[in-house]
Amino acid sequence: MKKYYSLVVIIIFLFLGSTEIFAAGSVGTLVLKKGIIKINRLDLYNIYKEAGQKIKVNNKDTIQTGSDTQVRIHLIGNDKVELSSNTLFVISVASKKRTELSLLTGKGRFKVQKSRRVSGKKRRFRLRTANAIIGVKGTDFVLGSVDGNTNLLTIEGLVSMASATDPDVEISIGENQASQIKHTAKPTLPVVIPPKLQEKIISSDSVKVFTQVTFGAEVSETQAKKIRKKVRKKRVSEKKAEQKKAEEKKTDDKKAEEKKTDDKKTGPEKTEDKKTDPEKIGKSKIDLKLKADVVLSSEAGGDAEDGEKEDDAVDGDQEDDAVDGDQEDDAVDGDQEDDGEEEIDEEEEIDEEEEIAEEEEIDDIDEIDEILEEVEEATDEAEEVIEEVEEVIEEAEAATEGSISIEIDTQ
Repeated sequence: MKKYYSLVVIIIFLFLGSTEIFAAGSVGTLVLKKGIIKINRLDLYNIYKEAGQKIKVNNKDTIQTGSDTQVRIHLIGNDKVELSSNTLFVISVASKKRTELSLLTGKGRFKVQKSRRVSGKKRRFRLRTANAIIGVKGTDFVLGSVDGNTNLLTIEGLVSMASATDPDVEISIGENQASQIKHTAKPTLPVVIPPKLQEKIISSDSVKVFTQVTFGAEVSETQAKKIRKKVRKKRVSEKKAEQKKAEEKKTDDKKAEEKKTDDKKTGPEKTEDKKTDPEKIGKSKIDLKLKADVVLSSEAGGDAEDGEKEDDAVDGDQEDDAVDGDQEDDAVDGDQEDDGEEEIDEEEEIDEEEEIAEEEEIDDIDEIDEILEEVEEATDEAEEVIEEVEEVIEEAEAATEGSISIEIDTQ
């Protein structure tokens, strides 16, 4: 009898334990739009077929989609993933600090929030395929992995991609551009994708839709550096434009606030003016008109006699002034031409100096960016090692707790 009860307790314990494994430590929610999926969690498999079903997903989950299947995943940090049919996808780590995913085969669309700092550290989003490493800084893109090839289309934002065998040669893929990595080769030069083909790639359920893209040639290390430099220069100019726009908005808001304040101050005076007695206004107008008629009638006689004398004198003066005016105009025109040429030369010199200064600034920013990237990579690697050690410790503790035997004495 004692052995029977012990067996029942062990079965219940195992059942509850597996249920907790599939519920605890959630890092997001999966919604099955249609089709069938299989989730592998700690070597335990669950199959889901019900359309509209919501399933919690955890770190280290492997998700496999069947044919004619659509899946949407909402992860921590408000990142979204849409998986197509016949796709194998792994959630390595998903947290507020960093997210690492793998698309081993198939097709997916990724909408990643812009990088932001969490607890003083920059949040990182990294995605891997069988032969590529993808870095994301807040963007919307489609990724396809099949037969050892990786294909990427950027819809919005900026995505960096490098071969897993040669990670130092990395290119940046901008909006409406696509690139490919074949097996162990370097990425191809980004090519612009027409809107119709973009829509086809986005809506297609198969990764084979990328075969319709004519990709560029394999990029060299020099070309990759030029592309990154061009992208950084664009980012600098965009940042300056944003700052200028923000300053202009701030100035406009300040002027509007000042005008609003002035209107409030002058408001009561205008109200008093409107309340002025209409009869007083009418009398004052009549008095002014009578005074004007008297002045005009008294001056009319004297003006007629003096007018003829003044006309003769004025004609003579006008002729002299005309001659002097022509001479002065010629002198002024000459001075203006000289001044104009000097101003043009000065403007050209200023433009050249500004261009040189801007190029030097961009070069300095490039060097600083490269140093910061190296520091961030070293920091990330250190954090990964620490997290791996913590995970090993947690697993060891969990294994120790799980090894405790349960025995019930029925006597």
